[in-house]
Order: sequence, then C-alpha cells, then structure tokens
Amino acid sequence: MQEDSCKVSRYFLSCFNVNPEFARNFKFMKSRGGDEFKILYMEAAFNKETGSGEFFMEFADKVRENKLVGSFKSQGAGQVVPVTFPHNDGDSSAVDALLRILAQQDETGYSYTRGVLPDTLKNKIEAKKKAAAQQALLSSREFDEKTAAALKASLDGHTVKLELLEDGMHAIGDCMESQKVKLEAMEGGMEFQKVKLEAMEGGIVSQKVDIVDIKQGVCNVIPDYQNEIRNLKEALAHKTKLCDRIEGQKGRLTMEINRLKWEVTEKSEENESLNKEKQVMSKKIQDMHMQLDMCQSIALLKQMQEETQRTAEILSSTLAEERAGKRPREA
Repeated sequence: MQEDSCKVSRYFLSCFNVNPEFARNFKFMKSRGGDEFKILYMEAAFNKETGSGEFFMEFADKVRENKLVGSFKSQGAGQVVPVTFPHNDGDSSAVDALLRILAQQDETGYSYTRGVLPDTLKNKIEAKKKAAAQQALLSSREFDEKTAAALKASLDGHTVKLELLEDGMHAIGDCMESQKVKLEAMEGGMEFQKVKLEAMEGGIVSQKVDIVDIKQGVCNVIPDYQNEIRNLKEALAHKTKLCDRIEGQKGRLTMEINRLKWEVTEKSEENESLNKEKQVMSKKIQDMHMQLDMCQSIALLKQMQEETQRTAEILSSTLAEERAGKRPREA
C-alpha cells in the first residue's frame, strides 16, 4: 500500500462495541509529545441491537491509517475497518458515505456529531438530496399518470355505453310522444295503445336497470384498479428493499476487502520490522563473538605471562641457590 493511501485526512470507519458515549470520549493522541490530532468534523451513526457504528472523520492533518485503527481498538472498539476516498472523484464517495450515515441516523435516531460539516460537502449533499427528491417525484408522477390513464380508458368504455343508453331513452321518449298523439286522435284503439305504452314503460325500466348495472360494474372496477395500484406500490417497495440489501452486501464486502488489505499491510510492516530486528541481533551476536575471541586471547596472554613470570621466578631462585652453594667452597 502506498503512503498516500494509508496517510490521509479523511476516513470512513465501521466497527463494533461502540455507541455515542464512545464517540463523545474518543481522542486520537500523537505518539510524540502527548498532543492530540485535531478532529475538524465527525459524523457517526449507531445500531443499538448489534452495537455497531459507522464514522465519517476529517482531521486537520493527514494521519496514518494503522495508527487511527489502533487508537479505536485501544479505546474498546472491535473489528475496525477503515475506508479511504479517491482524490479524483470530486468528493462523490465522501458525499455518498455521509448520506449513508445521515440516513441511518434518521432511521435509528442514534447518532453523534462533532465539529462543523465543511461547506463543500454540505452543498454537494444538499444538491444530491434535491436531485434524488426530484427523481422520486418524477417517478411518482409517471406512475400516477399511467394509473390514471388506465382507469380513464376503462371508464371511457362505460361512458360510451351510458351515452348510447341515454340516446335510446330519448328515442323511447319521442316514441311515447308519438303514441300520445295517436291516442288523442284515435277513439277506438285506446286499449291497444295502452298496451303499447305499458310495453314501452317496461323497456324504459329495463334500460334504467341496465344503467344501474353499469354503474355497479364501474364501482366494482375501481377497487380492482386500487388493488392493482397497491400491488404495484408493494412491488416497488420490495424492489427498493432488494436494492438496499444488495448495496449493503456490497458495502460489507468492500469493508472486508479493505480490512484484509489493512491486515496484509500490517503483517508486511511487522515482517519488515522483524527482519530489521533480526539484522540488529545478528550484528550484536557477531560483536559478542568478536568480544569473546578478544577475551579469550587476553586470557591466554595473561596465562602465558603468568607462566613466564613463574618460570623467571624459578630460574631466579635456582640461581640464588647455586650462588649460595658456591660461597662456602670458596671459603
């Protein structure tokens, strides 16, 4: 991992065993001097049931990824997975991460905020929310328009039938007027005309019954469309949940990949440190061998010196004895 990717000023972290109290008390101390890394902005969301949390953090200075993870763990967090953001996406990834945290805060009501959201991110978040709201409104309008068009097409068919029935009733009415004129003109056919009038009135009643049946049919159709609309809305909600689930699985997979990358980097650093320690120990062992050889040489020289001194003392003593033995004979 390159140095730029593990030492940045902006992070997204997910972990367990955290809550708002943890975020409130969190401090990231420098290893030298005892000072604290200044946090310009922190936004966090938590899940009470799982004890998990997600953090968006921006520091005044660039900080090392492994040091930040170590600070989280030292203060009680578990399974800490850091994510950094690309430098060339116009803050798009950072905005998406913040929107995710803000959505979770609205859903759970369990959150913590420290510092002030930078204006650059704030403006982009508001623009993205506005675009999403407009898209949702357009989708809702399109759905309502299609539903209304389908309902209107069905009702138009029934309206045509009603208009035809009304025309028929007008024709019957005209016919009744004609029969009335005939009744006034004809004295001998009263009973016959009465029968015809009764038949016509029966036809009018039949047509009225048909109109009532059509109205009842329309009333029966409307609940069917309402059920269809409700089913479409449920299908849309189900699709949205599936998309959210897939997005969540993708996010967890990304966090797991980043966690494995961080572990590989950490192990590589540990191996490099162990190799350096091994080299130092090897050098120390060589120095100790050299010192041991020197000590052995010094001890050997000292032993030789002591033996030489003893030999000199023996020779001196022997010479003294010989001199002492010669003096009496000379006397």
